[in-house]
Amino acid sequence: SLTTVSQGESKEQLNLLRKHLLALTKTEPQLQSIKERVLDTVTHETTVVEVLQLWQRVFRETFQQYHRLSVRLVHSEDVSAALRLWQEYLSHVQEFLSNQVPGDYNGLSEHRNLCEVHKNLLTDQQHLILSIRAEKGRDLSVAEQFNALTNLHNETLSKIMDRHASVRCRLSAWDEYREAQSRLLTWLKETEREKSRLQLRFIHLRRLDRIIANIEGIIEKLPTGESQVDRLAEQQEALLSGCDEALAVSIRMEHAANVTRINNLRASLETWRDFVLRIRALSAKHADQTAKIVKTFEDVSQIVSTAFHATPSSLQQAKEQLESLSQLRSRLNLASTDLEALGITNDQLRECLSPTDMKSLNQHVSLLWQQHGDLEHQLALLAYRLGERVGLRGKWEKRLSRFLIWLTDAEIRVHSCDSGLEEPEDALKRLEGELHAEMAIKQRELDWLQEIGEELIDVTEGEEQ
Repeated sequence: SLTTVSQGESKEQLNLLRKHLLALTKTEPQLQSIKERVLDTVTHETTVVEVLQLWQRVFRETFQQYHRLSVRLVHSEDVSAALRLWQEYLSHVQEFLSNQVPGDYNGLSEHRNLCEVHKNLLTDQQHLILSIRAEKGRDLSVAEQFNALTNLHNETLSKIMDRHASVRCRLSAWDEYREAQSRLLTWLKETEREKSRLQLRFIHLRRLDRIIANIEGIIEKLPTGESQVDRLAEQQEALLSGCDEALAVSIRMEHAANVTRINNLRASLETWRDFVLRIRALSAKHADQTAKIVKTFEDVSQIVSTAFHATPSSLQQAKEQLESLSQLRSRLNLASTDLEALGITNDQLRECLSPTDMKSLNQHVSLLWQQHGDLEHQLALLAYRLGERVGLRGKWEKRLSRFLIWLTDAEIRVHSCDSGLEEPEDALKRLEGELHAEMAIKQRELDWLQEIGEELIDVTEGEEQ
């Protein structure tokens, strides 16, 4: 125990306890870091926390032992030993202050703790030395040595406090950087998760506007992440100025990876936005092409239907209708070209849209082609009817000409029947039999000529009658 420690051993024990304090100080940041990682990953893990609590108890006990040994040494009447120990410790602190301040977070945490230990030891030792000075101040040589060490002590304590404040500022900057980086990583994770929920593998036409709005909404959030990256870059400039090169390279690479993630996120979103905008443009083009074709079919269908149910009042009107059919045929030919263009647009959409939407579009295009074929067939039938009606007069004139030729031939045969070698009565009977059979046939021809002739008179205008 401390009460059995000899005076010669007290100085060695003080040095040993001081080393223990400094060693314990170096382990604290490591334990704290392990504790943070454990608490982040395992909620109910208590082992590391218990170890950290044990470390804190050992540190307090060691510091208390150091204080008790210092007091014992001071009151042992060995003033020269106490002053020599004081001077050795001040030299040790001066050597500590001559070392460069670490640049990494753990090194700074360790350095801060060492500054705190030195500050506490210096402050505690200062109180003890002041009590010795009050008791031994009458000795001139001791007083001079006290004054010199006191000045060095105050100077060292001031430097330690300045160093401690500087290190705390650096650590505060590191904490701010780590918090900012954590916020950036959280923002990146949430933004990438939001992008993954867009469901862009198969796009439904009814969701186009919503998808575009969602993509643009995410793009509008990107400046938030980009500004965070810029602020982190500014913080890095100050943090990495005195940092180890390997650590600086690692931090810069980590920062560059975050910048790349944001750039890739923006590029991906803008690509998808352009892609979906192209789909919307193709969809609008498809709708316009379809509307144009449907309008053409409606016009042609209405004209053909009206022409089928209305007989031309004159041959001239029939000719005009027949000529107008060529215009309808031209419109159907153009509609065929439009249908082919619609098919190209349909093929372009096939690569992007959902199977359900493509099935609907394909069925609609097939129906349009079928409607186009039906209209062409109706147009051909109407053209045939009008062509027959326009050519009816020529047909009537040809059949009339053949009938008149037969009639003239019959008259010639009647007049010349008595000029033959046969008896007149026999010739007349033979001719009557021939003409009777022919007239039975020609009567139907005459009826057709009369019926069609009357119809032609009704539909013929002016001098043509």
